[in-house]
Amino acid sequence: MPLELDQQSAPGSAAALGLVEEDPPDLPGLHVEPLQAAASDLMPIAIGDQPDTVRWREVRRIHGLRAGRLPPGIAGGDVGEERLTPEMKYVLFVCTHNAGRSQIAQAFFKRDCRTDCRAESAGSQPARQVWPEVVEVMREVGIDLAPNKPKRLTVEMQLHADWAVTMGCGDVSPYVPTRVDDWDIPDPAGKSLEKVREIRDLIEERITELIGGHIDEIQSDRTSHQWRLAKMLPQLIEEFGGTRPPEVIRGCTDRILDNYDDVPIRTHIFTLAYKRTRECLRNDTCDVLEHTGA
Repeated sequence: MPLELDQQSAPGSAAALGLVEEDPPDLPGLHVEPLQAAASDLMPIAIGDQPDTVRWREVRRIHGLRAGRLPPGIAGGDVGEERLTPEMKYVLFVCTHNAGRSQIAQAFFKRDCRTDCRAESAGSQPARQVWPEVVEVMREVGIDLAPNKPKRLTVEMQLHADWAVTMGCGDVSPYVPTRVDDWDIPDPAGKSLEKVREIRDLIEERITELIGGHIDEIQSDRTSHQWRLAKMLPQLIEEFGGTRPPEVIRGCTDRILDNYDDVPIRTHIFTLAYKRTRECLRNDTCDVLEHTGA
């Protein structure tokens, strides 16, 4: 028999977390066989010899995100038009104003990466426009950044990233569930064109190294720890973001999930870890971080 989960909608329950199991919907244009395979890969649940079903809507949502589009019911669209495409990965470049270094990095990654990877860039204090000197030196290499508008870094961008790079400006990405690299790149703002060209060429070299040395890691599947982290953080941020700093929310969640790294993805394990994290963050001090000395 399939595993029976708590159907209550109280905070922390399977239903509240969107993990209540259900059978695949009978929808036109939905290719069930590929989704069954995806379900097996993403959320394998087995009790004895009876594999449980998964929440099909979640499988479709994950595939929609990775394919660069959202499924119907989340961002519009006709069910009959939905198709599964090769998995898309996202690299996020972050600097404070998103007007120089991160824009250059995004542009070179987009130009040079020929795989199923997409780049984004953002900053905590976005400027009104890309720095003029940056626009000028990038035009010299055939890239026009003038139409680009700096963007504010959001929690959603961080959670969606399969790899992130901060550019040495002090901006951080505490909610990226995967790897975050910090590149020590000088700020081009207000510098001479000669200096900005040097910064441009340095970033181009780092992008070449990133693609040549890490593209397989970027394209690899998320670990069970990373998968759970990406699922737990939005709920925890919503509940504790006003009272707890980001590094505590992320650190506490990481430490608790460390206990389950060798456990396959199971709905009840996720719910247990989420419950423990909420209990810890409700305390005056985070016992998990205090115990580990973090």
